[in-house]
Amino acid sequence: MTGVQTCALPICIAEALARRYVTATVALEDLVQVAYAALVRAVHQWDVARDADLLTYAVPTIRGELRRSLYSSKLKK
Repeated sequence: MTGVQTCALPICIAEALARRYVTATVALEDLVQVAYAALVRAVHQWDVARDADLLTYAVPTIRGELRRSLYSSKLKK
């Protein structure tokens, strides 16, 4: 797998996770932005010694950030 493919896979997964949380009140673009930020945060916090696969750590991190974003958007209304 090349470096481009290695980077493209987590980005595609972040976008797919964001699509799962689209609601009538929250736009897809906003959720994708949250997912990308969570992916960057996960990459920086990922410990190779603990988790062999980045996605094992990144997917729950992204999912948690998306849920937190949806929860906070509901509180603002």
